[in-house]
Amino acid sequence: MTFRVFTLIATLLLFKATAFAQAKDFTGFVQIRPGVSLYTELRINDPSKPTLVLVNGLTYHTKYWTLFSAMLKPYGYNILRFDPRGMGQTLLRDGFPRASFPIEEQAHDLHELTLKMGLRGKLHLLGLSYGGGLSMAFARFYPQRVQNLILVAPYTEPVANADRTIKAQIDAIRLAQPWNTATDDELYGFLLRQQIYTVNPIVEPSTLEFPLKPEGIFQLVQGIRKFDFYKAAKFFPPRSTHLVMAAADQYIPVAMLDKFWKAVPTQARASRVLVMFSEHKVPESQPAFLAYWVDQIMKGTPAAFKGNSYQANPLTNQLK
Repeated sequence: MTFRVFTLIATLLLFKATAFAQAKDFTGFVQIRPGVSLYTELRINDPSKPTLVLVNGLTYHTKYWTLFSAMLKPYGYNILRFDPRGMGQTLLRDGFPRASFPIEEQAHDLHELTLKMGLRGKLHLLGLSYGGGLSMAFARFYPQRVQNLILVAPYTEPVANADRTIKAQIDAIRLAQPWNTATDDELYGFLLRQQIYTVNPIVEPSTLEFPLKPEGIFQLVQGIRKFDFYKAAKFFPPRSTHLVMAAADQYIPVAMLDKFWKAVPTQARASRVLVMFSEHKVPESQPAFLAYWVDQIMKGTPAAFKGNSYQANPLTNQLK
């Protein structure tokens, strides 16, 4: 056997092992290390096609991807969705969270989970909001494992209005209670928890979906709010980063994401799309267009990798 033939056979075997080692649908908990198991759903549509990893938004769990997954199914891609610690079935199994979930640890969890599920090569990640932040943290620590980083209305820094409100409250406390020995960071956490328990249910009714969810959200925010995504962007692989923004986003202003996009190294930028008529949760607001655009990315359409900025009409799938 010549060296060339041997290499070809070895490459094909490796592709078969990494393209999909887990060749059947799966639903259940996956232990990634002693004491840590994550609720996971894997759907195989075509074993020869790549897998898209869906990373939850702050108030999400796996069921919230159902509509988008249905829209993506005709394209044939396999789908892995999971509940990180602090979310959904994983939170219900683990019980009341007593500490924050550092985003760095969540990124390591994602690394271990994908390996356990047989995804040993480069990943196609789609993260919404908090999940965009988690996907970026993953790219920071495992850039060699990222093929496409699809950031949908991603968390890049504390939401301005909420952050300003809490900091103004801290200033008021300092004036009214000069003897208060709590640090600014401790007060921030105290006030953030109050905000999540009282204000969030008004703007996000799903916050009260089950009793543990508000505390899970609080501990998730505590674990992400200090992470520097601007520094993390320096590690993104070439032509990997796809930013998807919602024109009618009620939480994250387009200007905030534009500022972040400018901080992403030019060589890492693949595409930037502003989706018209879409609210923050693009997978629910415009699922058909998002599925179309993901297909363009995953099949390597050149227009999705030139670093261009587009405005998208989700009613026609036209970009300009």
